[in-house]
Amino acid sequence: MDKTKILIVDDEEAGRKLIKTILSQANYDTYEAPNGEEALRILYQEIPDLIILDIRMPKMDGYQLCYEIRSNISFKNIPVIMLTVMGDTLDKIRGHHLGIDDYITKPFEPEEFLARVGSVLKRRKVYEEISMTDGVTGLYNIHFFKKQLEIFFNMARRNNQEFSLAIIDVNKFKKINDKFGHVVGDYVLKKISAIMKDVLRKTDIITRYGGDEFAIILPKLSNEQAITAMKKLKKKIKNGEFISKKTGAKFNVSISIGVATWENKIINETQLFELADADMYKDKKAV
Repeated sequence: MDKTKILIVDDEEAGRKLIKTILSQANYDTYEAPNGEEALRILYQEIPDLIILDIRMPKMDGYQLCYEIRSNISFKNIPVIMLTVMGDTLDKIRGHHLGIDDYITKPFEPEEFLARVGSVLKRRKVYEEISMTDGVTGLYNIHFFKKQLEIFFNMARRNNQEFSLAIIDVNKFKKINDKFGHVVGDYVLKKISAIMKDVLRKTDIITRYGGDEFAIILPKLSNEQAITAMKKLKKKIKNGEFISKKTGAKFNVSISIGVATWENKIINETQLFELADADMYKDKKAV
């Protein structure tokens, strides 16, 4: 399992090193930035799970950095803990208006520091699981997908980092619902979701886009590699056995898949999605 990544933003090197030591001993991965401008540069390369930032900094203070974070769709949901000094009530009030998740008052005890960090990370995880999970399949939902697609597209453009996108549609899904009922239809979606989790890599981001459609982000896969992975998935689902629990009837399910791969000439993530969607409809016509 990947370690939790935490970005430490503080202009005082001694303060950064102290926090880094505490977090490293608790098995967190850390990144350091001496000011807000450097923090933004790191954010565009690595998306941390938590940001710990000092209020008082030159060039761009903690308030300005927090405003930039909350104004950017790629970063706005990253939890932020602000470091403040004893008695700065006005700082806390201003921070609340910017959406700060918690405060740690300096000087602090390592045990309390780690407890607050753990509490913020736990709350954020629960929130994301509730707000970004599809109720039927347990996969990520369309809101999470759109956020991740934008992040991957921006990172690909900045770092020339290849990735592919796959759009999947369940063939004749309406007929399955009409013949067996919506309970069986939900069962089909759940089973397809389980097969996708089994066949695809852990790093692939599998989402239910809506209805009988799924969208998958395939990091660091070329077009050829993505197509190969999707052919394997299509075969696995086609050969799978689906059973109506109500009647015991067995039936087969097939899917149509479209793939598109990021390249410089693609303007934005919407165009990439449209290319994958068009490829999926081409595959569906061949059914």
